[in-house]
Amino acid sequence: MTIVRNRTVRPVRVPLPGGHVLHLGPGKSAEVTDRAIDGPTVRRLLEDGTLALDAEPGAAHAREAALTSAHVATHGHAPRTAGLVKGDR
Repeated sequence: MTIVRNRTVRPVRVPLPGGHVLHLGPGKSAEVTDRAIDGPTVRRLLEDGTLALDAEPGAAHAREAALTSAHVATHGHAPRTAGLVKGDR
């Protein structure tokens, strides 16, 4: 598995082998198989600078996971859920 990153400021649709499509937002990254990297469309996007390969897949994945972490310290209380009303109120 290899990590590719969208280097543009707009979303990108990346056609993958087997009829699949990878949707990447601006600056986002995703893991793709080595077979997909060898495909002609991904190679073209890599050559024109739209996509970039990450040199350290483990570090990039950990960095992105830290940025998107949804953990909130609740100190033993249930987290508040915005917009969710339960019961007859």
